[in-house]
Amino acid sequence: MPLAAAALFGVFVGGAATLTLVAGRQSPAPIADAQPPVVLSTAALDPLPAGGRDTRGTGSVDLEKVGDSRVLGVSTAGLEDTDGYYEVWLIDPRTMDMISLGSIEPGDQVVVLPIPSTVDLNKYSLVDVSDEPVNGDPTHSKVSVLRGQLRA
Repeated sequence: MPLAAAALFGVFVGGAATLTLVAGRQSPAPIADAQPPVVLSTAALDPLPAGGRDTRGTGSVDLEKVGDSRVLGVSTAGLEDTDGYYEVWLIDPRTMDMISLGSIEPGDQVVVLPIPSTVDLNKYSLVDVSDEPVNGDPTHSKVSVLRGQLRA
C-alpha cells in the first residue's frame, strides 16, 4: 500500500508540473515581415504521348515569388504509377537545354520545388514532367508525360 501511494503521488506531482510548464508556454509570435507568395505565372500541364502510350494524368504549375526566393508549385491529378519516378524539368524551348528541379510521386499531389536564383525564367519557360527509369543516369529519359509553357 505505501508503494502504491508513493506511485500515485509521483503521477500527481509529475502531471501538475507538466500542466504548469504547458500553461506557461506562449505561442511564438508571428513573423511580422512574412510576405504571402506572389503568383508570377501559371500553366496547365497537358498530357503527352509517352513512349507510344497515352499518358493518364493532368497537372498545373504556379511560379511564385516567396520573399526573395522563387518556387514552382506543381499540382498533379491521376498521374499513373511508374516503374521509375517522375522528374520535373525547366526547359529552354529554343535550345532544349534542361534544368532538373526535383522528383514527384505518382497520383494526386501538390509539391513545391525551389528554383535556383541563377535560373533565367525568361529563357527556361517550359515545364516538363518526365518518366525516369531507376538507372543512375541523371539526364532526361526523353519520355515526357506532362508539359506546359509558363508565361511571364
